[in-house]
Parts: sequence; structure tokens; C-alpha cells
Amino acid sequence: MKAFVLLPLFLVFFSLGNASTFFFDDAIYFNLNGVLTPFALGQNLNTANQNLQGGSLGTVYCSTANVAVVGAYAKTYQNSGDNATNVLFDFKIYPTGLSSNSFPNFIESAVAYAGPLTNPGDNLWNSTNYYYLLNANPVIVNQTGTYNFEAWMHYTDVNNGVSTAIYDGNLGANFVATFNYVQDCVTASTNAATATNSATATNAATATNAATATNAASATNAATATNAATATNAATATNAATATYGATATNAASATNGATATNAASATNAASATNAATARTGSATTTPKSDATIQNLGMLALIFSLLVLCL
Repeated sequence: MKAFVLLPLFLVFFSLGNASTFFFDDAIYFNLNGVLTPFALGQNLNTANQNLQGGSLGTVYCSTANVAVVGAYAKTYQNSGDNATNVLFDFKIYPTGLSSNSFPNFIESAVAYAGPLTNPGDNLWNSTNYYYLLNANPVIVNQTGTYNFEAWMHYTDVNNGVSTAIYDGNLGANFVATFNYVQDCVTASTNAATATNSATATNAATATNAATATNAASATNAATATNAATATNAATATNAATATYGATATNAASATNGATATNAASATNAASATNAATARTGSATTTPKSDATIQNLGMLALIFSLLVLCL
């Protein structure tokens, strides 16, 4: 099998001046959705075969790869010293509406010799082990639309050491059928990008969740530790303040009240009371008196003073 550039135009299906060898039946095999189907070229001895010329190969789907060229068969006649050899079929595919000459490269494949037929000089050539998807060339068949399948067949006749090409090519125009192509595939690059994006999204989500879970745990622990410390410090500070300020306030009140009571009694006593109050305030073991006690002492001092005056 090879691709090559078709240079000459083939005008007849057999060579002029040598009518003793020719094709009398030939066709190209297609796999149409799993069914082996022959499409006849110029010579259609078996009228059950569809003609390739002007025919339709149906709809080809990218996703199912449902139509392929799988081979060909040919029946040749030879006489008067001729020897038919090397049967080949050629085809090309291109978008309908474009010139065939814009796509000069044909794909060529050999048709194997299968043996002589009943009539002397008749030979059979047959191959079904070739497999070429109609959308195998993504450079040409790459989008939804209608495409041409163009084909012809030829072999080499050898007579007395002279080789002559014998063609079945629709008088040089070749045989053309059409098919519809549906691009329903997702390209590999798209899949790769999708897989990459999907993996990235998944990893990103995983990383985010992991980070969130970690941060949440850290934040919780940090908050717990902070709150615990704050609660402890607050309790300690409160207790300290309460102990300190409570004692000071009590002592201050006692000293003030004590001083006031002393002042009410006499200046000397007031000084003594002040000193006593100061001593009580400065002493860590002094027990502060209540306001009622101080007032009672003041009243007793006043009564005592009045009695002294009366006497």
C-alpha cells in the first residue's frame, strides 16, 4: 500500500491495440456498519452489486468508525499469450465541491491472486484483509459535511516480455461516490485539557478543604488556648484587683471614718485617731471597723464630754 501522485489521465478501461486481456468484473469492498458490501466499478458482472459511480456510502460517524475500505476483487480475462499480473486499486477522499485535482494523492493497495476460474483465461483476484477508515485522514476529513470517495483499478499485462497497463477508470474520470461525515468525537487535546482541568479542580478542592480543616482546627485550638489563658488571667486579675482594691477601699473608708470620728471628739484625739487610722491602714493585719461601730464610739465620746462639763 502506498500513496502516490496520479500523473496521466486514463482514457479507457483497457489498453488500445490489445483487446485480448481486460477486466470483466471488479468491485471495492466496504465495511458498512459491520456488513461487507461490494461496490462495483466499471465492469459489473454481478448485478447484485451497487455501482460505486454516483452511489452513496452512507453516514460515517467519528465516534463509531463505522465505514471502512476493506479490499477489492477483480476478474480478468487473458488470451493469446497475455498474462494479467499485479492487480491494484487506488482511491482518495476529499470534500465534495472541491476539485479532484486539488487532492492528487491516491492511496494504493494490492489485490491478491485467488486462482483461475472455470472459463479458460479467466482469473480471480480477491482481498478483504485491508482496512482503511473513511475518516482515517484527519487533515482532510475533519468536520461534519459531505465527502467524495474516488477510485479506479488497474493491472499489468505482460505479453512476450512487453508490459502494458490495463485500466478500469471510467474513461479517465474515475468512479466517484459520496458519504456524509459527522464529527461527534471529542479530540484528544480536549480530553487531555479536560482531564487536566478536572484533576486541577479536584486537587484544588482537596487542598482547600485540607487547608480549611487545618486552619479551622488551628483556629479552634488557638481560640481555646487564648480563651483559656484570657479566662485565667481575667480571673487572676479580678481576684488580685478585688483583694487589693477591696482591702484598700475598706481601709481607706475605715481610716477616713475613723479620722472623722476622732476629729469630732477633739483635735488631740483626732490626731491620735488619724495616727491610729494610718497605722491601721498601713498594717496588713488591721481589721477595719464598720461605720456603725465608729459612729457609736463618736456618740460615747460626745456623751462623755458633756458629763465632764456638767461636773
